[in-house]
Amino acid sequence: MYSTWYITIGDLSPRFDRTLHEIVDKLFPTLKDTDAALEAEFYASHVSEKDVNKCWESFNDVAEGFGINRVEMIDICSPLQDTFEIKAKAEMERITGLLFDAMDTDENGLVDALEFLGALALLSAMTIPQKITFVYNCYDFNESGEITIDELTLAMKSTLTGLCKLSIGRSCPTELVLEEIALFAFRKAGKHPDKCITLPEYIKYCETTPEVNTWVYFFDAPQDLSDEYDLADSDLDVEAHAPIYSRAQSASMDGDTPNPLEF
Repeated sequence: MYSTWYITIGDLSPRFDRTLHEIVDKLFPTLKDTDAALEAEFYASHVSEKDVNKCWESFNDVAEGFGINRVEMIDICSPLQDTFEIKAKAEMERITGLLFDAMDTDENGLVDALEFLGALALLSAMTIPQKITFVYNCYDFNESGEITIDELTLAMKSTLTGLCKLSIGRSCPTELVLEEIALFAFRKAGKHPDKCITLPEYIKYCETTPEVNTWVYFFDAPQDLSDEYDLADSDLDVEAHAPIYSRAQSASMDGDTPNPLEF
């Protein structure tokens, strides 16, 4: 299975119209244009696990911190040049620069490397367990094989923030919603929130909760994974709420006000 990313060009600000079209043309040659809807469908199926891991290795080699500048991002993305069949180094640098501009929404000359790498992983051709593993390991800061509830919440927040930045005009789910999703993952694993959750436990949670699969991996998809892949519905009390909150509702939510999600 490969990941498909939809962006509605009509929703984008004029500043990013040309940027995204150039990224589509150069980095995603399999783009299928739609005449009426004006939607750009990005296929990242040619970005392999090996490619993503090479970018991760480049990040560790060139970056001094999690905030990376344009030059560092160009270096981090350089392993993708062959994958995208871009012959000229200058052209790859130019296209990566456009991607940097799309991620640098506050225009301070820095991009959160983990936001970018997490988004790249979720848009890649990796399997669902591989995607979960990559993002999980990014936030296993002490390399213990376990992460805390705060680290899990941060992993989801940063990765989804990266995706939202690349789909301009989209609202990221509130931190309150993400905290509740992380809490439920711990409860499903039989873990107290003060403890840590292991990678196998989190993979199992994601794989056995179709609504979380939908929310994390398809992000802007119109249908549930249980419909597309004939998966059994889960017993998650807040099922289907996360995708809803990732859109219009999240934009008007107050992060300090309790929401109707209950566990």
